[in-house]
Amino acid sequence: PVLAAQLGLPADADDPVATPGELWQVVRPTADGDGLEFELSWFDLPAARWPTTTWWSFSPAVTDPDGWQMRKLGEWVSPLDVVADGGRRLHVADTLAHPDGVRLDLIDTGLVAPGDAEVLIWDDRPIRLADGWHVCLHANLWGTNFPMWTEGDARFRVELRVT
Repeated sequence: PVLAAQLGLPADADDPVATPGELWQVVRPTADGDGLEFELSWFDLPAARWPTTTWWSFSPAVTDPDGWQMRKLGEWVSPLDVVADGGRRLHVADTLAHPDGVRLDLIDTGLVAPGDAEVLIWDDRPIRLADGWHVCLHANLWGTNFPMWTEGDARFRVELRVT
């Protein structure tokens, strides 16, 4: 069984933010049948040369949100265990896991923001994991890791498993 939904985005002729011509979310069982694969696809995104970021947010219900861990370079780390004045807002991870048995495997993108979907914020405020995880799908705010504009089609997948 597969659930496919065409999503709509608010469009205002005076709004300069580019939105894709089509946006789809598909939910299907994972290949091994032990979880759900979430797929987000967009088509015909016009090029935009002004700063923009696209986020996909997940906030699974868990008993204690502060229990989340992320796997970075093969090591499990808590996003709450970052030194003062360290990079708390953005991480590259391949898996997010909670002791309740909830796991998110980031298949096609790994830049995540725990708590708030913020890119250019460098402060020392504590992270609020109760506000979920935000996966950065697209950003053109800096030219180091992203093209300065993105257009066309894209597809992103995240697998959810509960044991």
